[in-house]
Amino acid sequence: MHGRNKSRVITCMKLAYFVSKQDISLMKYEALCELAFSLDVKDMPLRRDYSSYINIMAAKEFIACISCYLENHQRNDLSQSPYLALMIDESIDRDLEKHLIVYVSYLSKARLGVSKCQFFKLILVADGYAQTKYDEIMHMFSEMSLDIKHLVGISTDGDSSMLRCHEGLVPKLSRDVPNLIDVHCVAHREALAIVDACKGFPCLSYVDKIANKVYSWINASNVRHSYFQKLLQEMNLQVLEVLQIHDVRWLARGNVMVHLVKLLLAILTFWKSQAPMWYEKLCIFRVLFCIHLLADVLLELDGLNKIFQKESIDITCFSTSIEVCLNSLKKKFLGDIFAKSTMYLKFFIQKAQMGYLKHVNENGEEYTHTLLYVSMPGKDKNGFPLDIQDGSLNTCIEMAKDFVLKVIDCVNERFPDMYFFNASKLFSRMYYPSEEDERDRKSIIWLSSLLTRIGKHAINTNGCEKELKAFVDTLYYGCEGMNFKDAWRVFSNTSHWQETFPNLLKLWQILLVLPISSVPCERGFSKQNIIKIDRRQHLKVDTLDMLMRISMLGPSCDLIDWERIYDISEKSKDRRMDDLYTR
Repeated sequence: MHGRNKSRVITCMKLAYFVSKQDISLMKYEALCELAFSLDVKDMPLRRDYSSYINIMAAKEFIACISCYLENHQRNDLSQSPYLALMIDESIDRDLEKHLIVYVSYLSKARLGVSKCQFFKLILVADGYAQTKYDEIMHMFSEMSLDIKHLVGISTDGDSSMLRCHEGLVPKLSRDVPNLIDVHCVAHREALAIVDACKGFPCLSYVDKIANKVYSWINASNVRHSYFQKLLQEMNLQVLEVLQIHDVRWLARGNVMVHLVKLLLAILTFWKSQAPMWYEKLCIFRVLFCIHLLADVLLELDGLNKIFQKESIDITCFSTSIEVCLNSLKKKFLGDIFAKSTMYLKFFIQKAQMGYLKHVNENGEEYTHTLLYVSMPGKDKNGFPLDIQDGSLNTCIEMAKDFVLKVIDCVNERFPDMYFFNASKLFSRMYYPSEEDERDRKSIIWLSSLLTRIGKHAINTNGCEKELKAFVDTLYYGCEGMNFKDAWRVFSNTSHWQETFPNLLKLWQILLVLPISSVPCERGFSKQNIIKIDRRQHLKVDTLDMLMRISMLGPSCDLIDWERIYDISEKSKDRRMDDLYTR
């Protein structure tokens, strides 16, 4: 192409980039070009015919070149990182295609920069078998010219095809990378712990049934929905929408229960006249007790789940967050005073002491509902009664204590590797004891735990042990008050420390890139659904992969080397480019 055309082609590239970066359909590219013409944008093609690169086919070519440019940059960064880690998940999109999404964690700036987590690849897989996924992952590494030996960790959602003994994806990868550290996503594990705990309490499944019935009853009819909203205003209650319980783990069940508690008096009033059969079931004291109990317990655990779902979570604070959450549950439900400091259950018990619930609005109108102290109706899947208790306050409190104990046990069972995450505090100055003897004792324990999990073949054990004492003292006095990542920024910018502690440096680098959740993959699937809407169901996976890469990895327009993208475009097809400079 003639040099004088370059600026005009780059202008069209920028328009295509804008459309993709904003998750707009490429069908709008031509309209955006027309807008640019009408605004007399500088360096637009002088002609408006098909050969002037203002059509959708040209936009697709530009998108491919921009995606290639971003992929090359990412490949260069990954090839310089000493260690890599993957986050993998699978899903079915709107077009019922099975996709495997891959994120990568690595160290920027040639091993001494900050750890980064980025979208890597969207892969179309024929089936959900582990061998298929393994083949695709190996092909991806080969295609990107990356060494599989640099892979140190992988995080998945715990699906059987990922972790199944001998035949899962992780065991297959472990044969190529013997010291591979596999991490079952902590957010998934926390959610599964709640599911495990609830299995031993059939009465809680009845609460789910009630919650979903409320949702379906009110939202299935516009008339009922409007009447309910009006009733909330009459009762001077907060106007909220009733939420539905989903089987998807990421949707917080705690929010459903919290909304149910806040709307409870209005629901009782509504059902008293509109659905007397369900009203009688909801007036059972034990049902209401369980709703308030779940609201408090799940609210506590949802707070923990939100920490796990943060974009950047410090591996050292992970175990501390769990300990704080479990101690809070113990204090509120297992202490001397039951329901102490709870947000909802404490006040419910106080209000229910008279045997009824009462609400008075601003006009003095009273809404009263008599409580029923009976067992919950219904049977479980085996035909046994859901509840055989008498429904008294004391039996409810005993059930609540047993449930909270079960939750704590299930959380601990789901995290047998807590010692490993706790041991990463070796690289976080803020967790160092002030007493030197205690500091030395803990540092030895932490190092031993890390080496046990990571493997002695990946790290020089003797070298780490020799460096430990001086390393701990250096961090203690040189990085006062700093956390895991802040201390790394100081350490990585001090060449003398790097030369003095080469083995512990490698251990720190592994922990920096090690993922503890597959939450980024869930965000990737959310982005996929934003791009591949109902009107774009026929997007091919290659195009979708490029659009996701641009949307999530694309920097500001001013930071892109458009000259380089222009060169990629010029070499992509062996053809004579049209002159855009003349009319």
